[in-house]
This record gives sequence, structure tokens and C-alpha cells, in this order.
Amino acid sequence: ALLRVAGWSLLSRLVRQPLGTSIALGISLLPLGEFNVVLAKASLAAKRLDPQEYATAIGVTLLSILLAAVATRIFAARLRGLDTSTLAEVGAFEGAPDVLILGYGRVGRTVGSICSRAGISFAVIETDIDLVHLALRDGAHAQYGDGGDPRVVERAMVPSIRAVLSTIPDSAANLALARRLCHQTSARIIARAQRVRDVRSLRDAGAHDVLVPEAEGAYRFAEAVLGELGLPQERIAAVVDDDRARRS
Repeated sequence: ALLRVAGWSLLSRLVRQPLGTSIALGISLLPLGEFNVVLAKASLAAKRLDPQEYATAIGVTLLSILLAAVATRIFAARLRGLDTSTLAEVGAFEGAPDVLILGYGRVGRTVGSICSRAGISFAVIETDIDLVHLALRDGAHAQYGDGGDPRVVERAMVPSIRAVLSTIPDSAANLALARRLCHQTSARIIARAQRVRDVRSLRDAGAHDVLVPEAEGAYRFAEAVLGELGLPQERIAAVVDDDRARRS
């Protein structure tokens, strides 16, 4: 088992993966898998294995799965720490990015991709080291850090940043962020809200634009339905805007 983990970890290091990620990959590839069960059954049927040998093969396979699950649970945080311990503290971004994206999940990645296509440079602050590496591969200026901490964001700000987008799904964190940043920078603050009723408080705190991704998606669906039913665009816009105002 140790040789199997070491072998896969070494291969991962050869392709320049971080140490913690390499070890985690080795652990994840430790289980022998269901194909070994199929082979064992076929060997038993072909009388290449006796019942005791078959039971041993099945037991080893199940044990490898259990060991991988337990090792992942025990060492996940420590392995992540290996990757992050060598990272410098968040500082001012270089390269004069136009947009700062806090969080590089699905929303952040989509916005970043569109910015790239539009020729707009962007920077990313993300707490998931794997997403930091992904952002770097996508051509972003990326740093590991807590984008929900206004002090961290302040250290990263440079004059070139014209918009700060927080995709963090935490209205309270974005509220604190908007309150602090609106006095520190002239950049437009665009925040994500958890609920439609949080929109007004975030705007009052200093966010220039506030969006609820789930609600905006629902509104697009509603617009599509009403459009298919033949309602004029002016009427559709009025109905949607009225619902948005009522919920906020």
C-alpha cells in the first residue's frame, strides 16, 4: 500500500504538482477498485483461485478502500496545509488587473472567462488552493487568501482595479466587505447576496450592484416563459422588476 501511494505521489510530483496534492493523489489511487473483484470472481470460476484465496483478494480490496477513506479523512487538512504553507501572505497585485474577483467557484470562473474573452485582466483571491492553481492556469493574477476578510482585500487592492466582485455566498461577509471598501477605494463593488431580501442592506452598505444568482436565474426562466406566451418585452420587464422590488 505504501509503495502504491509513493509511486503515484512521485509521478504527480514529476508533473510539478504541489507536495500536498501529490500525496493526496497517491492516497486517492490506493484502492484496488471493483475491477479486482471482477478479476477475482473470474479467477475463482476458472479455478485459478480457491475459495480461501478469493476471500483474501476480496478482503484486501475492501481494506484498501477503507484505508484510503480513513487516510483522506485524517490527513486532508494537513495535506492542504503543505500546499498553503509556502504561499506568501496576500499583498498588492502586480500586472495592473482591472477586476478583482473574490472566490473562484462557478460564478467567479464564469465571470473570469468572460473577462478574458473581452480582453479585461482580472485577479482572484480564493481560499481553495486547487482553485488558486486553476485561476493561474486560466491566466489570472491569483493569490491564496480569505476574500471575505476586508483587511485581506485591502492589502490586495491596486489603483488599476476598477471593479471588485465578491462571489462569496455569505451576505454578512459581503456586508462587512462593502462597508469597509466603499471608504477605501473608488472601485465599483459588486456583491453576491444569499437572499433577495439582503439586496437592500448590501446596497445601503456601499455595494453598487447586488445580485442573487439563483433569483436571477429564476427571473430569466420567467422571462423566457412569458416571452413564449407572447407578452411584450415591456410588460415582461415591468412584471419582473415589480417582483424583484417586492422581494427586496
